[in-house]
Amino acid sequence: MEVVRLQQQLIELTNSLFQEGFLDDQFTQLQMLQDASNPDFVQEVVNLFAEDSERILAELTKALEIEPVDYKKVDAYVHQFKGSSSSIGAQRIKAVCVDFRAYAEAENREGCRQALQQIKQEFFLVKNKLEALLQLEQQILAAGGRKKGGDGLQKLQQADVANTAVPFNLWACCQQDVSWERAATNANFCSSCA
Repeated sequence: MEVVRLQQQLIELTNSLFQEGFLDDQFTQLQMLQDASNPDFVQEVVNLFAEDSERILAELTKALEIEPVDYKKVDAYVHQFKGSSSSIGAQRIKAVCVDFRAYAEAENREGCRQALQQIKQEFFLVKNKLEALLQLEQQILAAGGRKKGGDGLQKLQQADVANTAVPFNLWACCQQDVSWERAATNANFCSSCA
C-alpha cells in the first residue's frame, strides 16, 4: 500500500498548492497537456520555468545595483517574469510582479528592492513545492503506480473533497483504471485494492 500512501501525499500537496494560492488553473491546464506521448511535459515546463526565473532574478538584481537604475529595463524583466509565472500558473508570483512593475513605473528603487526580495521568496517557495510534487509523482511510479494523465487533479479540485466520492483516475495502484473515494477518515484509497 506504499503507492496509496504516496498518492495521498500527492493529493494533499496538490490541494495545498491551490488552496494557499501558489498555483491557479493554468497549472491544471499544463497537467492536462501531459499524456502518454509526452509523459514528462509538466516536469520539462517546470524545469524551464526554474532556469529562466533564476536568470531573470539575477538580471533584476544586477539592474537594481547599477547607477542610475534603468527602470524600463527593470520593468521589462519583471514583465517577462510575470509572463513565465503566468504560463505555469504561479499565482502568487504574478501578484508580486504587478506590485513590482508599479514600483518600477514610479522609479521607486527601495520599493523595487523590497519587491525583488519578495519575488525571490515566492519563487523559491513555489519552486521547492513543485519539485516536491514532481518527486512524489516519480516515487509513485517507482513504487508501481501508473501515471494516467492530467484530468484527475482537475476533477479532484472541482469536487467537494470532504467525505465525497471523487472520480480520481490520475494514478492506478493496481495498474487498472479505478475510482478514488474519500473515506470518513479523509484518507484516499483505491476501492479495488483496499
